[in-house]
Formats: sequence, structure tokens, C-alpha cells
Amino acid sequence: MADEEKEPMDAEGDALDAISKRAKEELDAADADFERRMNDLQGRAAEATKKYQTKQDEVREQRADTGVVSRGAGMGLTAAYGFMGPPIVGYFVGKLIDNSLGKENVWSTWLAMLGVIGGIIFVVFVLQRQNRES
Repeated sequence: MADEEKEPMDAEGDALDAISKRAKEELDAADADFERRMNDLQGRAAEATKKYQTKQDEVREQRADTGVVSRGAGMGLTAAYGFMGPPIVGYFVGKLIDNSLGKENVWSTWLAMLGVIGGIIFVVFVLQRQNRES
């Protein structure tokens, strides 16, 4: 009778060992699958971070380029207005003086020429300052 009781216990123990072994195998497989998925996720996260950083670098470069272009355009317009403005103003002021004195194109010619000289001097100073700053 002791043998009969021992056999079901052995059978139950063997069944529990088999279940335990199968559970351990399944757990190891799940752990390996989890590890693979985590590595895949880390790779995708690193790739996304790299793409984001690259895009941010491009945006920074573009902003820097835009600033340089804008500054260059501003300096070009300053030089153009500085070169063209004084002769035009000199001509019209001279024209007012000529009309008030009753003369014909004496003051307007001289003041326009003075404006050209003043404009050239202004442009030279502006461009020198620009070269020092850059």
C-alpha cells in the first residue's frame, strides 16, 4: 500500500517538474523576446533622436544664413540710399536756391556734385564699418 501511495506522488512530482520546466522555458523565451523588442525600441528611439537633431541643426543653419543674407541686403540698401540720396537732395535744395535767386542751374549743379562727394564718403565709411564688424 505504501508503494501505491508513492507512485501517485511521484507522478504528481514529475508532472509538477514538467510544468515547472515548461514554465521556465516559456519565461526564458518571453524574456528573450522582451530583450529583442527593447533593443529594437532603443534603436528606433536613437534613430528618431538623430533625425530630430539633424533637423534642428538644419534649422539653425538656415536661420544663421537668413541673418547673414538679411544683413547683407540691409548694408546694400544703406549704401545705395547713401550714394543716391545726397546728390538728389543737393540738386533739389540747389534748385530752390536757384529759383529764389533767379539763376539757372548754378547752385543745383554745385550742390548735386557736393552730394555725390558726400555720398561716396558716406558709403566708404559704412562699408569700412561693415568690414570691421564681420
